[in-house]
Amino acid sequence: MIAESTVQEVKNRSEADIVSIINDYVQLKNQGSNYVGLCPFHNEKTPSFSVNPDRKMYYCFGCHKGGGVINFIMEMEKLNYPESIEYLAKRLGIPVHYTQQGNKGAETANRLDELAELYRRVAISFHHFLMKTPE
Repeated sequence: MIAESTVQEVKNRSEADIVSIINDYVQLKNQGSNYVGLCPFHNEKTPSFSVNPDRKMYYCFGCHKGGGVINFIMEMEKLNYPESIEYLAKRLGIPVHYTQQGNKGAETANRLDELAELYRRVAISFHHFLMKTPE
């Protein structure tokens, strides 16, 4: 499990930076105290997606989706809660600490990183063989 101190730090820093985090996905324009843009969750021509930095929330008046920055990352990146905390921590440069019980989680994360690197190297090799060799 991710340590509560890490979760709180991610929440505090990501909520303070909600506009810039969401702006990576949605082009936001300042409109008074809020920021508005086209909703990333449904097709629209008129902006109905609003981000309120004071309340640290987003809301779409068209599809009625809303919440905080963690919910937004969960929706956009198709991640569960712990994965979204790790994603935001990495983006914000926050080291992720795990509780004793969660050491298996850290080991699993390290193992997944190692496997991802292995798959990347295999894909490069296959690409080379497919593109550069006559066989």
